[in-house]
Amino acid sequence: MSMNLREKLKEAQKKSELKSIKELIIAKTHLQEKDIICDDIKYQSIIDISYDKLTLKKDCFDVLSERKHFESFFSKDSDEEPVTFMVKTKSNVFFLSLPYLSIKNNLDFFWDEDRILSQSDDKIFINHSLSKGFIILMSEYGIETGLW
Repeated sequence: MSMNLREKLKEAQKKSELKSIKELIIAKTHLQEKDIICDDIKYQSIIDISYDKLTLKKDCFDVLSERKHFESFFSKDSDEEPVTFMVKTKSNVFFLSLPYLSIKNNLDFFWDEDRILSQSDDKIFINHSLSKGFIILMSEYGIETGLW
């Protein structure tokens, strides 16, 4: 198979996955497609920016307390800035921006998105200015979490 054809197939798969993700978000949140923006963010750049804000938890990870941190991320103030979150599929990583209130009003869906949308238990929710963030990353050393 030629490289050009292989790249076209990869791009077609990526577009198909993104379309499916958007359709699910629209069905669950009643947003319009124009409200869902796919950001060109690299995973490593988010890790680099948030590295000093993460805490490694080896044996003391509590899902309920992390859910409370997730909820507090969306209740700190009435921020109207879009929130970007990560969705991992088998072959791609997408960073999607949604209006703040659409996530805040659908916290259950976005907390459980790892089972619904994503192939990963990792969670990344950040605002565009990176002044606020909520991150849970599963690593070989344990679970790294951050809330700022």
